[in-house]
Amino acid sequence: MKKKILLRKSQILFLVGFILIILLLFMYSCCNNCDDTDDEVPCVQADFFTLGCPDTSNNITWNSFGNWEFNLCGDDKFAKQLVAHCNWIIYQGHEGGYGEVLELAIDTNNSIVFCWANNKFSSFLVKEGWIGQSDEGIKIGSKLNSFINAYPNFIKLNNNVWKNNSDEFPVLAKFSNDSILIEILVGCSFVY
Repeated sequence: MKKKILLRKSQILFLVGFILIILLLFMYSCCNNCDDTDDEVPCVQADFFTLGCPDTSNNITWNSFGNWEFNLCGDDKFAKQLVAHCNWIIYQGHEGGYGEVLELAIDTNNSIVFCWANNKFSSFLVKEGWIGQSDEGIKIGSKLNSFINAYPNFIKLNNNVWKNNSDEFPVLAKFSNDSILIEILVGCSFVY
């Protein structure tokens, strides 16, 4: 004999509320490094023409690419000025809009990609074709040993990927099988 389980309306509402709380806690814990910075670092309104067009020779830190620093404010229209004035292109169809990130690449080789999320510059990717360097002199093509000497706080995630082990913005460094740096991803929200 099968028993029917009947729930009262109050029990259903309680279960739905409990599930929503669990989901919100999960989302908060997944993005802890990124979302906490909203309280600590206020959004900075920037003038596009003061920033200028980023190029392949710009240097990076773990929170900036040339003059472009994380937490620059502006909606998708602001970021799309890279397309209008700098000839950047939409990266892999990520055109922004409500609930979506906007990703823009400097060229068809995708040697530099910027990600705009929640109306802020939030991450960037550099790989072959980027000729700048990090604040510690690391470039695409640097050896793993040089990278680890410059950034000893990185930990190995797998054979080819290393991650910073700090409270800064997340940084992933990807190496080839022969331990040559091929890619750096800095920040949050990048769709990869």
